[in-house]
Amino acid sequence: MVWVIVILAVIAVICFVSIEIKVRRRQSLEGIEDPSGVIAYDHLSQGPQFGAMRAIFTRELKKHKPAGTLADVGCGPGYLLKVLARKFPHLQLVGVDISAEILSKARGNLTSFKNIDFKLAGSQGLPFASSSLDFLTSTLSLHHWSKPGEALEEFYRVLEPGGEFLLFDLRRNPPVFIHLLFRLVTVLVMPRVFRRIAEPLGSLLASYTPREVEFILEGTPFREFEIKKGFFWLFAWGRKG
Repeated sequence: MVWVIVILAVIAVICFVSIEIKVRRRQSLEGIEDPSGVIAYDHLSQGPQFGAMRAIFTRELKKHKPAGTLADVGCGPGYLLKVLARKFPHLQLVGVDISAEILSKARGNLTSFKNIDFKLAGSQGLPFASSSLDFLTSTLSLHHWSKPGEALEEFYRVLEPGGEFLLFDLRRNPPVFIHLLFRLVTVLVMPRVFRRIAEPLGSLLASYTPREVEFILEGTPFREFEIKKGFFWLFAWGRKG
């Protein structure tokens, strides 16, 4: 009888950590303008959970050997740019964000780096000439874009032939326990300014499944792209032909 209980418990645990949840997508807002929200997000971005995600992203980016000029769209307070400036000192970096408040914070955080510029813009209206960038990145931003297909068409426009992009975001169909963990963090851990907008659960529910991202890319001019599924995240890579 004891062995039956143990086996059933093991099966329950395996299901809990492996079965993927299916929920309807909810729209999210793009940009943080509230000063209290900027301060709170800047503080959270320095935490170990964000550091781990930046490490995951940087490890994937290294495989693509970025060179030339790289723009990070939705750069937030700039901590990924700081990592990129140290890991890839040969790159000319540009941080792009739709929020003037968060971009001001990024400038203040990165004053010691001379190879980083900043642009105030959204993903659908990038302030770059056509075929002028070598690489585009974006992390935890895709789910905020109101029109991701148009944003990716902008990526295609500003990338030079052979230029690449790499996106990193949450995926809406993680294992069940990840979904429950996000709910608990939202209710019990997050600062009040984020609990009011149900974050980070809101970002998880606003994110896309790998198949949905593939479908979006199929509607753009990109013909060479790949979607990779992580534990509760995804990567989308593409190259301009």
